Amino acid sequence: MNLLTQIVRSAECSSGVPTKTGLANQETSLKIWTIYCMIFFLNSVQSRGEEPAPTSRPTAESILNELTAGRLELSTEPSTVHDHFLFRFLMREKQPDESWIGTDGIVARRDGRVAIVLLSSNSYAYAYMTDGFLVALDPENPGGIVTSEIGAPVFTWTADLATRQETFTASFVRDSQHGKVQLHIGSLLQLMTSRATNKEYDEKTQVVSFNTRKGNVKVQMRSSPKGAASGIPVRKLIVDQPDGQSYLEIGSNPDPGLDFFSISKEVVAGLGVPTRRLRPGENIDKIMFTKELGKVEIAVATKLMSAFPKLPPRDGPSTKASGLNGPHVGEASR
Repeated sequence: MNLLTQIVRSAECSSGVPTKTGLANQETSLKIWTIYCMIFFLNSVQSRGEEPAPTSRPTAESILNELTAGRLELSTEPSTVHDHFLFRFLMREKQPDESWIGTDGIVARRDGRVAIVLLSSNSYAYAYMTDGFLVALDPENPGGIVTSEIGAPVFTWTADLATRQETFTASFVRDSQHGKVQLHIGSLLQLMTSRATNKEYDEKTQVVSFNTRKGNVKVQMRSSPKGAASGIPVRKLIVDQPDGQSYLEIGSNPDPGLDFFSISKEVVAGLGVPTRRLRPGENIDKIMFTKELGKVEIAVATKLMSAFPKLPPRDGPSTKASGLNGPHVGEASR
């Protein structure tokens, strides 16, 4: 029997004739009832005070503000917090003849080294570069390859907010000994959102979209908390313009499935492909742009791809390996 029932029954026990005992019982019941009401009121107030404040649903504006507030980047700069990372990129521009030219590839960093693999439009590796080594399909001699043991890879995709200009580079620099990477996602988004319109957020797909004066931008957020903990909450960045396209993916797979740092001149020599050294002063940019490979070039590119060893399986949950032509690449990690 609860307290409220006891109070009610106590009141019912008093007779209709107001005797001293009946009045005393009624007064006692009234006092108990008053105390109960006060306790109930205080408990209800305390319960409401302990309830967590309702969290606001994310909006395109709030997400973009968070992404552009800090220094969101993957780089080899001393200030970076990422020793290991892997991402896929694509940059294309439309030419006057309506054809497209650009660069598609994968950038990896591990244990202080950098590697870049460039891919053709039909997803074959046509160039590989790391600290102190370059191998690429020979543009002068179809069916052959060209190598260099002097230089290092460089990847840059940044934005200058003062001049409102983007800088993109994926190349091999001969006067450098160590690979360099500068992927400044935060500054790129700052530049893109400074004059953005029609900002929207799809909570189901976790995609923020907005329009700029030149085209449309989509940013897909990472659903796994691991990505956010590593400081890279962005999974994909897609920029679509009439005269150009840009694509960036920092995938959710921490194991790329391929060893990007085991290719050397000895490995390349074992491929049995005609090889020549890059000449001093030779224009290296002509091998840096993606194109669709012919049958002879595909045969050489297939041999080049076979030089990437498969990584041994790691302990713990299995992960789906992705090859060079796969849609997903590895995740940045501390």
